Amino acid sequence: MPDGDGAVARARGLLQGLQADPGRADLARALHFQSLDDATIGALLPLLRQLPLDDGTPPLLRWVRSDWEWVSGDRDLARRLARGALADPHDEGALPRVLLIGAPKSGTTSLLAYLEVFPELWRHPRKELHFFDGRWSWGEAWYRMQFPSPARLQGRLAIEATPDYLQDPQAPERAAALMPEARLIVLLREPLRRALSWFQHRQRLLGGSDEAETLIDAELQSLAALTPEQRAVLGWRAPNCLAGSLYVDQIRRWHRCYQEHQILVLRFEDLVIDPAAACQRVGRFLGLPQREWPPEAAQILGQAWNVAPEPYPRLSSRLAGQCRRTLLRDALALWQQL
Repeated sequence: MPDGDGAVARARGLLQGLQADPGRADLARALHFQSLDDATIGALLPLLRQLPLDDGTPPLLRWVRSDWEWVSGDRDLARRLARGALADPHDEGALPRVLLIGAPKSGTTSLLAYLEVFPELWRHPRKELHFFDGRWSWGEAWYRMQFPSPARLQGRLAIEATPDYLQDPQAPERAAALMPEARLIVLLREPLRRALSWFQHRQRLLGGSDEAETLIDAELQSLAALTPEQRAVLGWRAPNCLAGSLYVDQIRRWHRCYQEHQILVLRFEDLVIDPAAACQRVGRFLGLPQREWPPEAAQILGQAWNVAPEPYPRLSSRLAGQCRRTLLRDALALWQQL
């Protein structure tokens, strides 16, 4: 989430919090999700290096440290940190064969967790690598470093999940250039409800006193002022509530780079109602063997993941209707047809 000076201040605050309590997994997770440029990473790296990396610190902190060392130029240390649990640091990792590309706030965290029921899949231990959008300049070597070697995978399909890939205009061509045979999974949520869920997520992450009605009304007018051609190439555009729900243009960009049989689109609402059925569809799409799941599968599929701490806000019927009749009309029709 691009946010300039605010992201820098938050990252510094998170590092200071981890210095006070290195075991805070929530702070390590928040640090992982900060969007920072290379110069800022270099400036904050000395603070990160002061933190211990041992059994008492969150595993995610090791991955963040690896990323930052890679940016700073210490590639050997970055490899040792990232690949310690995967293989020899110098083994070349296999590229993933499956990408879970979006949409944000549409159940990607839950689906990725549910896919544990398939022993044929290797799920990356951290969600959202952001290679094809924010970290493309870090290079293919960095991306491969995140995955086990083919020998270590032993035939399993590696899957990576970054929901922002769906919306990024450059991600489809980049992914297709590196992984033309990949399979892509997309989850879509009723577009206005997704927008409101994102608003709530944004408020929790960034704070602020914005009212949903005011902010989304302003975004609707701003996006309506763009031409269809401008919206067709739209990437991240703050506050990204309605912009993140323009599914038709987003998926169309991926269809230009991948064939129809390589893309599976599911509904968030169907995943919530019947996780087992959704996972079965994913399994068939990936060509995985159909079998009786073990008893523990019911426990995995019965968990709720990344649930909002409170109901998301509601819009007036006037504004909700206007959004659905105009800007979100095509996205709503696509979602209804799934």
